[in-house]
Amino acid sequence: MKEYKTVDLEFGHGIFTKRFPDIQSALNENAREGWELIQILEPSKNFGETSKFILVLERDAEHYLKP
Repeated sequence: MKEYKTVDLEFGHGIFTKRFPDIQSALNENAREGWELIQILEPSKNFGETSKFILVLERDAEHYLKP
């Protein structure tokens, strides 16, 4: 049986720039708990602009379910 979750990674904003979220750290942090990336979504906000990434993760549920 599989278990799924999503992680929202918001873009940081400076005065003149948009900072990308640290995807690598988010993936490594979740991988330590057995999560694997299956997809990254980039939802549109205004005129094709995006303000976040959504990571879709999965893992085998039976290894992490508490009795």
